[in-house]
Amino acid sequence: MGGEVRLVWTPAILVLSLGTILGFFQNCTPAVPFGNTDFFSSLVSSSDFPYEAGLDQLAYMSCSEQADVGNDGTFYTFKAGAYDHLGLRINQTYRDNVVKVDDQNVVFALQESSFSAGTRLQLAVRTLDNLQLMYIDQENGVSGLDGYDFNNFFPAMGNQLLSETLWYMQPSDYLRSFAGAQSINTSRFEGRLQFMKSQLMENDLRSFLSNRGVITLTFATEGEIAPIGPGSYNDLVVVGDGSTPSPIGGDIGVASTNLSQNLTQNVFGMGVQPRFKQPLTRLGGNPGPDMPPRVLSRVQDIIIDDRLSGQVPRPWSCPDSMQFMIVLPGDATYTDENDNEITRCAMLPDPPVLSAELRRIRQSLLAEDWFIDPIRRCAVPKADHVEQGSCYGRNSQTQKTHLINYDTYPTNGCGFGNANGLCPHYASICFRQ
Repeated sequence: MGGEVRLVWTPAILVLSLGTILGFFQNCTPAVPFGNTDFFSSLVSSSDFPYEAGLDQLAYMSCSEQADVGNDGTFYTFKAGAYDHLGLRINQTYRDNVVKVDDQNVVFALQESSFSAGTRLQLAVRTLDNLQLMYIDQENGVSGLDGYDFNNFFPAMGNQLLSETLWYMQPSDYLRSFAGAQSINTSRFEGRLQFMKSQLMENDLRSFLSNRGVITLTFATEGEIAPIGPGSYNDLVVVGDGSTPSPIGGDIGVASTNLSQNLTQNVFGMGVQPRFKQPLTRLGGNPGPDMPPRVLSRVQDIIIDDRLSGQVPRPWSCPDSMQFMIVLPGDATYTDENDNEITRCAMLPDPPVLSAELRRIRQSLLAEDWFIDPIRRCAVPKADHVEQGSCYGRNSQTQKTHLINYDTYPTNGCGFGNANGLCPHYASICFRQ
C-alpha cells in the first residue's frame, strides 16, 4: 500500500584510497611539496571530520493523495535549507589543527581525505534511538529514492572548487550557494522530502516525528543512506528544555542486521524535531474537530554531533502569519449565490520591495511556483505547475480533483466521506530568528 513506510539500515561504506598518495610521499624530498610530510599524510588518513553544516529554515506542506499525480518540485512534504545564518563551513577545530600545512596543501588534503571526500550533504527523516535508520516509503526500495525519502544536495565533499571555496572563505562565514555546481539542484543549500502518496502516510509521518523521529542533515557516503560519524554517543540532547528524548516503540520495522550494534550513534551534522498543530481559520478561530494538525507549531534542535554541543543555536520561530491554505488556481475565485464574484485567494505579483517576512516566505515558496496572499493567508500554485489532483488527489471515478471544503470546514466538517469535501491542506514555515 502507498501509505506503508518502513525503516531501512544500510552500513556506510568508507573507501580508503591512500596507496597512491603514500607511495608518492615515499619519494618526496624535504623540499617538496607539503613541508611536514608526515603531518600531511596523517591529515589525509585522519578521521577528524573537516565540515559542519546547519539549517535555518524549514517548510512543511501537508499535501497528500498524490500517488498518481505528477510533481515538478512545486509540491513537497519538507523543504529545508540555509538562507540567512547557517550553511556549510570548515569546522574551526579542524582549522586549528592544520596550521603546519600550507593553504594550498590543505585544499589538496580535503580533496584526498580518506574519510570525508565523496560524502554528500543529506536531508532525511531518521530515528532518535538509532540515527542509522531512515524513514522511507517501502515502495521505493530498501534504500529509498533520492528526492523522495532522502535528498543529497551540494557537490560531494572533496570537490576541488568546493574545497578551495570553503578553505579560503572567512572561518566564521557559511557557504549557502555554490556557483560552481553542475546543476541548480546542487547549487543551493537546500533539500526536499516527499511523502505525499496518501493521507495515511501524511498522518503516520507526523506521528513519527512527534515521537521518535528527527529530521536530520548529515554527511553520507555517496550512494549510501547511512550517515557517517565517530561512533557511539549516548547523550542525544534536546536544546532548550534540558531533557533527553525517550524513544517510543511502534509498528515501524527495524532491520535485524542492526540489533547487535549500539542503538545511539553520534553522527556529523544536525537534527531538528518539528511539532504540529491545527491551522487557524482566516479569522483566527477554531478550525473544528475534523481538521488535522497540518501546520508547524514549533521546531526544536536535537544535538546529534557532539562537536556542536557547546554552541547555542539561534531559536526557531513559527509565526501564524507564515501559515498558508493551499488553494488551487481554479478555486481562487468563485461566484456566490447572489452572482457576486468572491476572491478566495488573490493571485497578484509580489510588491517591488519585499518585506523581511515575504523574503523568507519566498525562500520556501518560490515566486516562479506560487502566488502568495498574505492578507487572506493562502497560497496558489501557478497554473503551469498544476495538474488534476495536485496536492489534493484525484477522484478515482472521475479523475478530477477531489472536492475541497475551503470555507465552511469549521462548522460543516471536512474529510473523506464528507459531502462538503476534503479538509484544505496548508504550507507553513519556521525559521531561525
